[in-house]
Amino acid sequence: MEGRSGARFISRMNSPTRIDGVKGLTKARGGRADRVGRLSTGEFYAAGVGLTEAGVLQRARL
Repeated sequence: MEGRSGARFISRMNSPTRIDGVKGLTKARGGRADRVGRLSTGEFYAAGVGLTEAGVLQRARL
């Protein structure tokens, strides 16, 4: 997880402490990260100012 950017990309976490931290961070921003401990390879949570699912998918195709 990058700490100094406007966008956040969160991948799978194994540590219960990190999982709780990510869940707290996403909850504070109005989101949820219920599956952060069960994400598969190549799956991420993404959040940021003005970041939509369509926008993320469009950028991923570039």
